[in-house]
Amino acid sequence: MTNVSTTTLSPLISQLNSINSDFNRYIPIPLLVLGTLGNIFNLIMFRQKALRVLSCSIYFLSSTVCNFFALYSGLITPFLSLYGLDPTVYSAALCKIRYYIRYTSITLSSWFTLLACIDRFMSTSQNANVRHYSRLPIAYRVTLITVLVGMTGPFTQTFYCYDLINKSCTTRDTPCKLLNDIMLLSCLSFVPQITMVVFTFLTIRNVRKMRMSTRRYDVKLVKMLQVQVIVMVIFYSIPVTAQKLYADSTVYVTGNSVYKIYFIENGDKREEICLMTIKYIELCLELLLKYRSSNDFITGNIFQALAQLYKLIPRYDDALNNYDEALEIYLQQAASCHHGIEMSITEPLKYQVIKHEYKLKLLAIEPTMNDEGEINLKKKQIADSHIELADIYIKLQQHDLAFEHLTIAINFYKETKNSNYEAIEEKMKIVQTFLQ
Repeated sequence: MTNVSTTTLSPLISQLNSINSDFNRYIPIPLLVLGTLGNIFNLIMFRQKALRVLSCSIYFLSSTVCNFFALYSGLITPFLSLYGLDPTVYSAALCKIRYYIRYTSITLSSWFTLLACIDRFMSTSQNANVRHYSRLPIAYRVTLITVLVGMTGPFTQTFYCYDLINKSCTTRDTPCKLLNDIMLLSCLSFVPQITMVVFTFLTIRNVRKMRMSTRRYDVKLVKMLQVQVIVMVIFYSIPVTAQKLYADSTVYVTGNSVYKIYFIENGDKREEICLMTIKYIELCLELLLKYRSSNDFITGNIFQALAQLYKLIPRYDDALNNYDEALEIYLQQAASCHHGIEMSITEPLKYQVIKHEYKLKLLAIEPTMNDEGEINLKKKQIADSHIELADIYIKLQQHDLAFEHLTIAINFYKETKNSNYEAIEEKMKIVQTFLQ
């Protein structure tokens, strides 16, 4: 692994994991209790006779119901996961349903808040035709249409994109992650929030123009909306938008940087730019590991990008180390039937084969060698290298190549008169069952 990951990141990652565990242990339950009480108070308040005749109350009530679903789907599973009780890591169906309910309910809640802002703008307008649309029958129809669109539109892709990967409920691959983030940004944390702010300012302008006799309840509801919009923008929209844009940009910046450098002809200039790019990518990796697992598919892509850059300089030892890291991550993902792994694993596997061939040349037995102990040691090391490569092919389900390398390994063990190869024979029997 690179120096960034071994020396700088190890204590940092441990500390972050500890903070994350403490957060999931102590924060969800108080938030769940406070959120439940807050939603119950909202239901009671907006069901009062003075408010339930207002079309705006329909949107607030709908938003409150959605908040219940968002609250319980978002906070319960992180708490249960600390005690091994999270059902979404044992059932792919529950994994998909959980994220569908979570994203859909949060999105609908945001949309209903936006509709409340639009309704207050229309109800405070001096134009009678505009005020005509702020009525209960219209609010009921708009609410029904919004629910249907929200449930059948943006986040139905979660049923395909989310799955169990390494006993974790997460996105299948990078395209799925990007699609999910784009939907979040466009439908939840960016476009609706900007529209809310615009209509809130327009409503405030309308209220200031109204006569004092008609301002009382409108001013109260507008103030309530102002607080809700400010809280959503500051504590949700800005952090989520910034994090998603940064995380998605690092995926492509690391990849594109490598290919652009190929076209630089000046060797010294290329090396200088490579070193600068490597430093930048390692910083990106350090930040990324704060939010994602060290065995994440995207982390593997970044290690592969670093390896390609080191190969250009050329610093082949560093390139091989990073290819090893990428290959290890890809193999773990492949073991979990991670989709889209075949293309990413090609180059790291190629360099693993090159490393194996280099070992064979290094351990070549010269005809002039007479020391039987040294010869047997080299044969054992050659056999171990073949077994290591065979294990990789087994994980990739390339059983014919795995069987070939295991056969070579067992022959070397027999030549050394080492009888401790029962484990290899057992492995060969398992591989043979896939070849029949």
